[in-house]
Amino acid sequence: MEKFLAKFNHSQASSSTNVNHSHLIDDLNLDSLKADPGKRVPIAHYNPRIKDEVRKHYIQKGPCQPKMDSYPPTEIGKRMCQFCKIWFEGPYSKWLEYSVEKDFVYCLCCYLFKDDFFHESTSEFYTKTGFRSWNRKLERFRKHVSDVNSIHDKCFNKMLDLSNHHQSIQVVIDKHRKLKNEYRMRLEASIDVSRLLLQYGLPFQGHGESESSTNQDIVNACAKETLKAIIGDLNGDYFGILVDESKDISHKEQMALVLRFVNKNGEVVERFIGLVHDLSSGDLLRDHQGKKLEQLFESGEVKKGQGLHQKRGLQRRGDTLWGSHFKTLDNFIVIFSSIVHVLEVIELEGSTSSDRNQAEYLLTKIKIFKFIFVLHLTLKVLAMSNELNQDIVNAVEFLNITKKRFQDMRENGWESLLDDVSSFCDVHDILIPKLDESYFPGKSKCKSPSVSYAHHLRVEVSFVVINVQLEELNIVLM
Repeated sequence: MEKFLAKFNHSQASSSTNVNHSHLIDDLNLDSLKADPGKRVPIAHYNPRIKDEVRKHYIQKGPCQPKMDSYPPTEIGKRMCQFCKIWFEGPYSKWLEYSVEKDFVYCLCCYLFKDDFFHESTSEFYTKTGFRSWNRKLERFRKHVSDVNSIHDKCFNKMLDLSNHHQSIQVVIDKHRKLKNEYRMRLEASIDVSRLLLQYGLPFQGHGESESSTNQDIVNACAKETLKAIIGDLNGDYFGILVDESKDISHKEQMALVLRFVNKNGEVVERFIGLVHDLSSGDLLRDHQGKKLEQLFESGEVKKGQGLHQKRGLQRRGDTLWGSHFKTLDNFIVIFSSIVHVLEVIELEGSTSSDRNQAEYLLTKIKIFKFIFVLHLTLKVLAMSNELNQDIVNAVEFLNITKKRFQDMRENGWESLLDDVSSFCDVHDILIPKLDESYFPGKSKCKSPSVSYAHHLRVEVSFVVINVQLEELNIVLM
């Protein structure tokens, strides 16, 4: 068995294992720390409590590199050799040390941290006994540095980590404590100012008052503390709620809530709690549209940019220009899912039965294939009319171009129109009928039809709309 297992040689372990821990140096006296590496006390002789402070002191001072005009010569192999100060300027400048006392070289990082790797086999050169074979200096220096993850490399990296004062735990803790105190000071000042502004009903001028602003956070915190004080004054007794409904300056419905109760002193007290805004269908539409757009941004389906993806809505009933009709239908298609969502909300939560019934009726009408077909057809027709309106200067010349476009749409536009409608229905989960099946007008299926659903949409709907446009253009061009 012994030939398969290597015996552990205790003599190779670091001298730190032989340190008598009862005689460790406990008191830190930076003035007593020797600069000359030949005179230093081994790092293992310091109490772990102060060991890092000793290391920081030596790291801050840097390696001992006395640059003298001449160094003591040593006879090596019938030749006189000596240390050369130019070695301090080479690749070993950050750790190489020279002892004037003993005429040896040492390694600063290994002296400071080799004790942490005492369980690994390493010599005492460069840490305790030093090195003086000047004729083989480069070979021995390279051997000491060795490869990545060597003892020297580990010690050197530890020295770099400890030298970075800004990353030390104590510095981070002190910085956090300082920031915490400064933040608390600013917060207390902001709260005092907010209380004053709230007391006199003054605005936070020059700063945002949106839901995401810091001002709003402070106001909400004050409101919660105020409500907590009011509830404490109630003391679990009976109370009444006064509700006053009115419109604000933007004509939005809002309700003011007031608590009325008898306090501990037997006095009737009324305390204002807050305002509750009643969301209109337009608010619901904008809210759902915003959330939908954010989802598209996150999924990468649309990209953000200046002037892109502006909020859309439906035109007012008073806007009767052809351009307004075109814009209405275009917006209707873009925000179709939001419109359906709002109608579904009103269908379930409408304030009156009339609103709920109307929402249910509209949902049954807009979520069918024929409605979507007519919607896309009308949009294409209005798109051509809208271009004609925008080019009034060349309107007469443009009439012939528009006529040719309608003719081309009548003869060759059926497939593209059908693809657009089918894709839209797929996205919004609208049932697509079998176009080759028979078409039944209305709800009656008693009479045997003679046309298919595709024929009805193409000939009886699409052609009719396009022919009306062509007839109007022919009248104008006569």
